[in-house]
Amino acid sequence: MPEQDPPIAPETPETLGSTPDGRRPLKARLILAFALHFLVLGSWYCLRPLREEIATFDPDVIAKLWTRGFLVMLVLSPMFAFAARHLKRKALCAGTYFVLISALIGFAVLLPNLGSAEVGPDGQPLAASRARVLAEQALYVFMSMYTLFAVSVMWSYLADVFRSEEASRWFGPIAAAGTLGGLAASKAMEFLPLHFELNQLLWLPAGLLTAAALGILFVDHGPSTVGDDRPPGKGVLAGIGVVFRSKTLLAIVLYMVLASVAGAFRYQIQSTILNEAITDRGERTSFYAGINTWTNGYALLSQLFLSAWLMKRIGVGFTLAALPIVAGLVFATLGGLQAAGLESEALLPVLFVATVAWRGTSYSLSKPTKEFLFTLVSREQKFASKNFIDTVVYRGGDSAGANAVDAGKGWLEVHRPTWLAGGALAFAGIPVIALWIVAALMLGRLVKHRRPRPSSRDRGDSSARSGLSGTDDPESDEQHTA
Repeated sequence: MPEQDPPIAPETPETLGSTPDGRRPLKARLILAFALHFLVLGSWYCLRPLREEIATFDPDVIAKLWTRGFLVMLVLSPMFAFAARHLKRKALCAGTYFVLISALIGFAVLLPNLGSAEVGPDGQPLAASRARVLAEQALYVFMSMYTLFAVSVMWSYLADVFRSEEASRWFGPIAAAGTLGGLAASKAMEFLPLHFELNQLLWLPAGLLTAAALGILFVDHGPSTVGDDRPPGKGVLAGIGVVFRSKTLLAIVLYMVLASVAGAFRYQIQSTILNEAITDRGERTSFYAGINTWTNGYALLSQLFLSAWLMKRIGVGFTLAALPIVAGLVFATLGGLQAAGLESEALLPVLFVATVAWRGTSYSLSKPTKEFLFTLVSREQKFASKNFIDTVVYRGGDSAGANAVDAGKGWLEVHRPTWLAGGALAFAGIPVIALWIVAALMLGRLVKHRRPRPSSRDRGDSSARSGLSGTDDPESDEQHTA
């Protein structure tokens, strides 16, 4: 039996002192949590359109970028796990943020000294700008790591600040504050890239994250535990065994892998269309920021008024199937229009709506439902499989999907039927969509035979894991962009 949390002492807005267990009053902790999530998500949504534009600059290297991200994750994960076991969460969170801030400042200082990235008449980067291109690719990989570590340590820190009963009540509103931060940052990034260079724009997320780190250090004076109260992970290899011994975990992994592969198709199509339709890098960044603004708004409204109701009405399986169904419509629409001969510039409005629909559905329906599925397995199974899922499934799935799409794109350029024209890649993704729908329905059938196993600790941790938001998903390259 898990230990019960101590009873919560009565608190009022007027309380100025600490609670009996040494924590600051609830009101003070909530203000810090709201501000922290607003700033962290705001910093990420300043970076996200910059990251997408770097991939769009040269779509042919997307598979390489995702593979590098996977390899970097394999190196950093055990190092971060070691730090998490030996540092207080406050120190871990603030320390991680200062490392990320230092890297952002380093890129901001380095990039102007490398000239500008330019392409030749063939659309390929010029040799003279090779150093700048490589630096931007390194920035892309860094930003892929940024979201995972910045968001994950924040929820770990908040799990330390709030008791499980408080978490189950307040993590939803805290997550909404993060969504508002994402909306504000996305709106700002619709205009700023039109007037500032990439290196100058990096100072904004660095400033937001600095404010978050200083808030943790100087505003919160409550107790902080060393390490993690979750069962220690048993490594990637042990996680493989746990996953393959559980039908539920195996089905969840299958769903995630197919989501990554389908997302890799969409990401390649999106980057190719934007590369051809918009040549100015600032305008491309602004376009991506506009997508983020509408996606956050869609996700927020759906989470408030649709997600829980829909899951109860149609069940887990069909709720999970909503995303692949939307994805299938996106592929069919884009593929059909490309096959009909529409130019990339004419496809921009369709791409905009399609991307918002895909990602908004992922954030508002697929992700919350997927997090619910982890309540169907034991706490030990959940955390023993975590390392495997966080590295091999998320990042490895992205890398494998991107490389498969890259190979398929090369084959289609030679063997595709003439009538398919530019729509061949979109149509090639439809069989993946069909398998994805089947995986969703399989998960729905499993849910009917299983019941969740909540505990007081699990409820707090589950909230910390998902944030009840979805727009701060720290999972993977394409399940970010999905």
